[in-house]
Amino acid sequence: MKALAYVSLMLMLGACGSMEPQIVTRDKYTVVQVPANLYYCPVVASYPNTANMTDIDVARLIVQLHRNNVTCFNSMKAIRDYLDESKKTLENSTP
Repeated sequence: MKALAYVSLMLMLGACGSMEPQIVTRDKYTVVQVPANLYYCPVVASYPNTANMTDIDVARLIVQLHRNNVTCFNSMKAIRDYLDESKKTLENSTP
């Protein structure tokens, strides 16, 4: 009876362990701070009274809004590029 218990114990221990080494991986998370100067999206401080606007005033407002949108688009693109570069740097620095 003792032999049977000993054999069954050895079989259970042998089934639980494997001879292959275990590979332990650990994720390391890093927070990337984007510089504040990249967040630049100008806005119109106050809109003129639409009842008294001339065609030239409307055209100037549209041009100003368009320039602001282009500036904001370029800022968002710079942030995206900065984050992509940071990601590449972090991926290349980890072994």
